[in-house]
Amino acid sequence: MEYLKSKRIIIRPTIKADNQLFIDFLFEPYFNAFASIDEINPRSFDSFVTATSISQGNHYFLTSVLLKSQEPKGFIYVSQQEEYILLGYFFNKDSQGHGYFKESMKSLISHFYEENPHRQIIILCYSKKIEDRDFFLSLGFRNNSPMIDNSPFLFLTLFGLTEKDGY
Repeated sequence: MEYLKSKRIIIRPTIKADNQLFIDFLFEPYFNAFASIDEINPRSFDSFVTATSISQGNHYFLTSVLLKSQEPKGFIYVSQQEEYILLGYFFNKDSQGHGYFKESMKSLISHFYEENPHRQIIILCYSKKIEDRDFFLSLGFRNNSPMIDNSPFLFLTLFGLTEKDGY
């Protein structure tokens, strides 16, 4: 599978053309709180991003784009391991309030559980984004974060999906 399609969103592999937008997102004040901007080198990012399909490779980025305009709205980092999948994400703050993030994440989570329903999904969630945390908790995720003072992230884990979870 090369991409996932939902009602308004396509989730596709991140390609070289997305690199500048990715870096621009990281320079937004919201992300500066936990991203080490000085260490971002566009050349090293170019070498990291490859046009892999959703189900290939262990570590890769995906881009969430609007179906109609193909405008990128966010990026999702995926690390697939034997026992779990770790997802990190950031979406353009201008697209907040439109449901793109929720639609993207629900599609991706459903996809991974269709592939392997026994694998855990772990979300790396920015701790100050209470609405994101509440969204994942409403999907059945549990907060398994280590008790680290001033940590900017929460680790939210989903151990299995059922029909009652809305998938």
